[in-house]
Amino acid sequence: MQADRANDQVRKFLGDILDQKNLPGTDIPEVREQLIDDMESTLYGQIERAMVAALNQDQAKQLNQMLDSPDITDDQIQDFFRRSGIDGASISFDCMMKFRQYYLGDNVETTVE
Repeated sequence: MQADRANDQVRKFLGDILDQKNLPGTDIPEVREQLIDDMESTLYGQIERAMVAALNQDQAKQLNQMLDSPDITDDQIQDFFRRSGIDGASISFDCMMKFRQYYLGDNVETTVE
């Protein structure tokens, strides 16, 4: 349930970026949904890379060993990151703000609502 709420918030964030970008065709629901899907995939990839980069060398080795296991679950990976000591919320926020700035242009002010 919490993951669904977080995903809804990310999709709203991406929709707001599209609104601010004001690209032609984004008022067509199918086009808008596809753009948000693509943006979401890109953003989550950036967050995942930043989370892995924040791990120390031993944690990175441990994560690689876990990922080599055919029985690893998403819950186990999420638990690993929760126990790692890295600030996932801060990393995610930073990635989101950088994504927004990149997508909208360099001279966009970052505001948090």
